[in-house]
Amino acid sequence: MKKEKYIYVGDFQVGYLGRLSSLDLHSHVTWTLCLRIMGDFQVNFKGKLYSVDQAAIIPPKFKHSIYAEDSLILFLFFEKHNKYFRNLYGDNEIHLLKDEFLSRYQNDFLDPNSLSKDRLKERFESLMEKFRPIEKQKIHMDEKILNVLQILDSWSKDSEPTLKQLSYKVLVSESRLSHLFSQEMGVPISSYKIWKKIKRLAVALQSGSNLTEASQHAGFYDSSHFNRVFTQFFGINPKNVFLDAVVHWIT
Repeated sequence: MKKEKYIYVGDFQVGYLGRLSSLDLHSHVTWTLCLRIMGDFQVNFKGKLYSVDQAAIIPPKFKHSIYAEDSLILFLFFEKHNKYFRNLYGDNEIHLLKDEFLSRYQNDFLDPNSLSKDRLKERFESLMEKFRPIEKQKIHMDEKILNVLQILDSWSKDSEPTLKQLSYKVLVSESRLSHLFSQEMGVPISSYKIWKKIKRLAVALQSGSNLTEASQHAGFYDSSHFNRVFTQFFGINPKNVFLDAVVHWIT
């Protein structure tokens, strides 16, 4: 029987809920919340093994692997708010979380088949809200980086902007833009563009495209390039996520 998986794609966050076994060494483009719903869950981070009883926050760029045995785990990938998370947690170690609020979500997601898609969407969004900056904590982003993000939201697979083009658009040098972007977003522009492609892949799959069509639509060169990049960022071959499962898209 194929495993059931649930994927929510928001404006600045992506949620994933499903059973998984171990994930190979990889690093995320985003800050990531990992919430254990059921089963064993350990993270190998910088040579140290963390047993996750409830939840963990993992910063971008740091390579880690995950050990699990058909465990039910929820991931939230946060695209923005790098400075906010960095100020709260630092950006060079994993952070284990445990509180009553998260316990309620562990119970809510224990049997996702019993929930309607509307209810699942509401629970995903409510959990995301806990980790968004509240107004008094909000850290404003550089205006030039906001402009770059708007450009990167609108390009198609046939018009991917280069660093030179982006720097021309926002009137700063390429080196200055690279520095600013990494400072504000926590990752290089090149990595962030791959994240945007992965989100486009998800939208195409949600619309009914097969994996090959979706990867081409997202702007990956070919299937080997797509497989390599996806595995690099998530520690698993995309076929094991999208083909060996019944995927429920939460819209």
